[in-house]
Amino acid sequence: QFFISPLFAASSTDRELEAVNSEYEGNLFKDVRRITQLEKSTSDSEHPYSEFPSGNTESLRITPKQRGIDIREVLLDFYKAQYSSNRMSLAVLGNQSLGELQSLVINSFKDVPNKKLQIPKYAPDPYGEKNRKTICYVVPVKESRRLIIKWVIPDHQELYYCNPESYLSHLIGHEGDGSLLSYLKQLGLAIELSSADRNSGLGLPGFNFFTINLELTIEGLNRWEQVIYIVYQYLAMLRKEGPKEWIFNECKNLNEMHFQFREKERPAKFVSNLALRIRNYPLTECLSGDYEMRELCPDLINEVLNEYVIPSKMSVFLTSKEFVSIATEKEKWFGTQYKKEYLPDEFIKKCETCDIIPELHLPKPNEFIPTDFHLFSKEKNSIRPQLPIKIKENEFYRLYYADDSFYKLPKAYLYFEFRNPLRNVDPIHFNMNTLYVKLVKDSLTEVVYPAQLGGLQYELSALTLYGYNHKIKELLDTIIDRMVNIKMNAQQFENIKERVKRALQNFRRDVPYEMAQFGVTYLTAEHQWNNDELLSCIDGITMNNVESFIPRMLNRFYTDSLMYGNLTKHFYQPLFPSMWFNQRELILPEGCNYAYTMLNDAHKLHAIEIYLQCFQQTLENNVLLELFCHFVDEPCFDQLRTTEQLGYIVKADTHRSRGVQSFRIIVQSA
Repeated sequence: QFFISPLFAASSTDRELEAVNSEYEGNLFKDVRRITQLEKSTSDSEHPYSEFPSGNTESLRITPKQRGIDIREVLLDFYKAQYSSNRMSLAVLGNQSLGELQSLVINSFKDVPNKKLQIPKYAPDPYGEKNRKTICYVVPVKESRRLIIKWVIPDHQELYYCNPESYLSHLIGHEGDGSLLSYLKQLGLAIELSSADRNSGLGLPGFNFFTINLELTIEGLNRWEQVIYIVYQYLAMLRKEGPKEWIFNECKNLNEMHFQFREKERPAKFVSNLALRIRNYPLTECLSGDYEMRELCPDLINEVLNEYVIPSKMSVFLTSKEFVSIATEKEKWFGTQYKKEYLPDEFIKKCETCDIIPELHLPKPNEFIPTDFHLFSKEKNSIRPQLPIKIKENEFYRLYYADDSFYKLPKAYLYFEFRNPLRNVDPIHFNMNTLYVKLVKDSLTEVVYPAQLGGLQYELSALTLYGYNHKIKELLDTIIDRMVNIKMNAQQFENIKERVKRALQNFRRDVPYEMAQFGVTYLTAEHQWNNDELLSCIDGITMNNVESFIPRMLNRFYTDSLMYGNLTKHFYQPLFPSMWFNQRELILPEGCNYAYTMLNDAHKLHAIEIYLQCFQQTLENNVLLELFCHFVDEPCFDQLRTTEQLGYIVKADTHRSRGVQSFRIIVQSA
């Protein structure tokens, strides 16, 4: 009925307006949202892209009232003018037959009016000439140093099967030997890089963006012009090399593999994504469209490189707290401080005529792409995943194993929890452990990135590997070798240490409800250090301290392990001699009640988490608590958010930590 004869009752309109404003306030101090809105607000004011998309009390209540506008009447007019069945797409997932599902859809939606409205297509340049060759110096909420380079490029959605932007993103965002990031890290200028084409996100067909986003070191911030120049050196190398068929085929084969062995999505996410894809691809390819790369189009790739991703068409955003003294302008909706100016002509010309250097080159063929998809399990398809069984245990390690006879995919999951007493002895040791993990991960970037492209993922906090089983052993061996034989240099150490320190400093600027979640973890853990304690000692830790900590740490841990998937029982070999150490949760006395407050330096919002400790985790207890949460989640949301309007974010769910599970309710509000 919403699409046929919606009520749009005045009371409901006011209530939803409050919800919209709560969402706006929840995003008000998120740097990603602030920079996105700044980009919109500084674009061509005549283009729809420049508009404020999320809305708040000022735009939806105060300003309309001052102008004598009835916002409900505007809402009704908008519905009548813009809602039409030919502009909609619908995806339905169910256990019924296709005929039954079709009948359900026809009965429910046949009366949605078809006004035969045109799909709007917008002007291809949301920036305009005045926003080219510009730089915005931006003051972030958190301690961060980011360099974002953006270009407007054509909308190639209709050419999805050759996807020129994906080819370029693959190379520019590569992290292996010879890559842009690898060279910038060697120079000590950057820590992280991502590259992507990004649709407007507003459903505005007609244009697209290509973006390079870099996290800079302190030195990189001071030499940001050199960083941009090196970006154009890499682009110059790509122009000289030209599009390569073997690189395109590698991307194509990876996409085909990921589509063939993709995992099932949650139903709600599946139909949501499918409804969007129906608009973007032919109906016969709405499932595979995101993976399609059928045809190499060198002319299109060269067009993007030569006509769009060029110095004279770039817009730059540079973020740092250091710009407070020069950022004299303020963005209207989020209040972001910034200063916008044109880049010097001399710098633009320098980037246009940059030289090509041997340090920047194309990647080598990827040796981590799997080719063996043989399934080891001889079992018939089971009706549910197997429970792991313990196959080995001694004083050094415990190993659980489960064969995959349910999903039947050529994938595996490996999990190693290293329990070590040194990690939590004091805040200094905790920081040294954090630095060690970050240093190992940083040193693995070049080696591991091809494996990630080949469908393997890993985490180090608890060593976790997941993906295609064919090459997972090679990745595991590589990571273990680097954990034991890590080599670091002074520049790398200082950059990682500064990044860890920034993360600690930024804690008080996190979203309030996330701070509340950490607060509960801190209060209930037997050994846990808060951010102030960690921050107080981070400066005094030296590279020599960490180097001496590593061998002591590696000789004193116990390994709890799980391997699941397309593997045999003989896959695992013991890793290290070690000792038992268990993280434990505090037992809260029955009938107790405690209140703990935390300060937030950025957000005007407040959050509360009510934490009720239940019992130790067992299969039966886990299921019972999940069932309880299933029953109370919706009424809790309806009562606290919809009826009482206590906050925009309302959650009722489980909290699991160190073998103990609890029930919690979270509310975040103004």
